Amino acid sequence: MKLYHGTTADVARLALDEGLCPRGETGVVGNWEHTCPSASDRVYLTTAYAPYFAHAAQPEDLAVEDQRWGVVEIDTDLIEEPEHLCPDEDWLEQGSRGEIPKGHVFRDIGLQHCKTMEERTALFREYAPAFNESWADSIEGLGTCAHVGAISYQAITRVSILEPAKARDIVFAAVDPMISIMNYAICGEKYRALTRWFFDPVEPADIFGSPFMNHPEVPEAHRRAMRKQVEHARVATEKRDGITIIEGAGA
Repeated sequence: MKLYHGTTADVARLALDEGLCPRGETGVVGNWEHTCPSASDRVYLTTAYAPYFAHAAQPEDLAVEDQRWGVVEIDTDLIEEPEHLCPDEDWLEQGSRGEIPKGHVFRDIGLQHCKTMEERTALFREYAPAFNESWADSIEGLGTCAHVGAISYQAITRVSILEPAKARDIVFAAVDPMISIMNYAICGEKYRALTRWFFDPVEPADIFGSPFMNHPEVPEAHRRAMRKQVEHARVATEKRDGITIIEGAGA
């Protein structure tokens, strides 16, 4: 399986030789440190939201003309210790809402005592590695998972560097996700296509279309307008002069 990590261009290029390290080893402060901090001992991976995370990794005061986004492609078959893959704590938290049945493993870790989403997320952040066999379920349900510890450069197949000023339509489409199980079920294909676009051509409808574009209950006038929008977006998806792709050791 191919998974992706969104970051800055400098970090992505460095990963080709040194691999990807958790922020706890690099000293980098997380983007959501004051709201919902990620685990400092993990590298977070995704099939869908790498462009969004690449955007979030840019310095706040850096103009878009000066930004360089980096997306790192990892082949899970080449990861040295696949048992270090684990689910994203957000997938565990969102998927466990509601009454916890008696005897359930979540009761063993004390989830029933958590009163807020923040407390639940913090608990699952601590225990996520214990549920390592569910990492692929986390990908299927939320499009994200994590790897405890560094990922070797040998597992990296490609790196994509984007000049966002040359792909503004793509950038605007990439920076607006609500990362939730429900949103991923409806819009996951759009965000997976956006990530694929960093490496390979995609169909405009996969990014700029609507899941309901061809639904028979949608009025034909609306479907026609959506199809017209997709045709207008064809130029945005075919314009790739702002991308540089570099092969990694795992290619």
